[in-house]
Amino acid sequence: MVAEPILETVPVRPDPPPKPGYPPGMWLLAGLAGLVVGALAIGGAWLATGTTARPDTRPIPALTQVGQFEPYDRVLAGQNPRITRVIENERKAAQENTKRLSESHGGAAALYAHLADDGISSQLMVQIYRDQTANPPFVPFGDSTQQTIQQHGDVSCVLIGDLTRAARCTRSSETLTVEITPAGVVAQNPAEVSGLVDEIWEKVS
Repeated sequence: MVAEPILETVPVRPDPPPKPGYPPGMWLLAGLAGLVVGALAIGGAWLATGTTARPDTRPIPALTQVGQFEPYDRVLAGQNPRITRVIENERKAAQENTKRLSESHGGAAALYAHLADDGISSQLMVQIYRDQTANPPFVPFGDSTQQTIQQHGDVSCVLIGDLTRAARCTRSSETLTVEITPAGVVAQNPAEVSGLVDEIWEKVS
């Protein structure tokens, strides 16, 4: 006679109660929420810095006379009205440079003008735009006897060579910049160039 196996009954423990916390899937939602909050914070900071500020597009009036200087095309026409192609190219260059100057400052109003005196012994390349720039201008480190900055009131002039010739003179605020690059005799007088910068500033500000 074969003995029947003895079956031992093992008590079944109940499942432990669920621990408090997020239900399944909530960790993913919490992570996404964190990303959204972070993106909003970054976006808010971006807006607060003024990155999306609209450019100042108030028109800048044309320069018809600055000191003894007039538009270069007008001076050429007065000396030899038959050089029409040269005059037309000069006007086209001024228009294109004005457009590019505006584009380089996010669409802000701008004006590029090439001026000259009656004898064309002195010329001015003028840049005006309703935006700011570094002032005083950046000058690379080097021999201070070859390049330096000279201040004339609100105008900063970069002097080169023997430190008597102005390479450019600039006046700038948060909303306007006027810069002159002189050529010829007038470049030897930084104070005069600075005065012309101030004169233009008063005309367009």
